[in-house]
Amino acid sequence: MNRLLGIGIFIGLSLASVASAGTCLTTTWTFGAADCAIGSSNTGVSFTQGGETITIYPEQFSNNSEVSPSSGTLPVSGMFETNQGTSGNLASGLGPYNTNQGGAPYTGQGGIQDNDLSPNVDDLLIIQVSQNGTGAVASGTTLSFLMQEGDVANTFNVYTSTSSSSTPPTNLSTMNEVHSNLSVGTLDGGATTPQFSVTTTTTGASPYEYIAIQNDCTYLLLNSITGTPGASTPEPRFYGLLLAGLLGVAGILKRKQLRANS
Repeated sequence: MNRLLGIGIFIGLSLASVASAGTCLTTTWTFGAADCAIGSSNTGVSFTQGGETITIYPEQFSNNSEVSPSSGTLPVSGMFETNQGTSGNLASGLGPYNTNQGGAPYTGQGGIQDNDLSPNVDDLLIIQVSQNGTGAVASGTTLSFLMQEGDVANTFNVYTSTSSSSTPPTNLSTMNEVHSNLSVGTLDGGATTPQFSVTTTTTGASPYEYIAIQNDCTYLLLNSITGTPGASTPEPRFYGLLLAGLLGVAGILKRKQLRANS
C-alpha cells in the first residue's frame, strides 16, 4: 500500500511539475542600434520585448525637482538613441534629448548628465514597469542595467519607488536612493557588464515601480536592461494534477480492499 501511495504521489508531482513550470526566460531591452530621435516630449516612450513592456521618461530636474516648462517648451524633450562609432559618437544607448544641445548626430548631447551649464540641474531617465495589464512585468523580476560612458571617468546614482500612480515621480526626495556613486567602468562604450540591478517590489496596491538614473558628470547612456523573473508561483492546475494523482491511488486502494473483502 505504501508503495502504491508513493507511486501515486510521484506521478502526481511529475504531472504537476510540468504545469508549474513558469516562464523562466530572460527579457532584454537593448538600445543604441540606430541613430535617431525617440519621442518629442517627456511623457514617456514604451518599449516591448518578449511580451513585457517598460516605459522610459526623459526628465530635467533642478535641485532634484522636475523643471516645469516656462514658455510652452521643455528643456528636455524626448530622447535620442545613438550607436558607438556613428558620426563620432563615443558610446551606444539611450539618453534624454536636451533641446539646447543640438540634434543629430547627437555628438553635442550630454545624455544622462549633471548639466555643467546649469548648476544643480540634471538631465535623467526614469524607467517605469507595471505588474498590471498587457506587457506586465511580474513583481520579483530582477532588472539588470548596462550603462555606457563616452566622455570622462564617471559615477552615477540610482533611485527607486513604488506607487499606485502611473505618473512618474517629480521629485527625487520621494524616492529611495538604492545605489550611490556607481562606477560606469570602461569608457568610450566599452562597458559590457551590468553595473547594477533592481528587483521589482510592486504590489496590488502599488503596481508601478520607478527607477531613476542620475549622473554625476556627462554622456552617460542606457545601453540595455535585462529582466530575469523570480521564483514562479505554481499554476492552479499544479494542484489539480497532484490531486488527480492522489485520487487515482485512492481508487486503486479502494478496489484492492473490495476484492480482499469479497
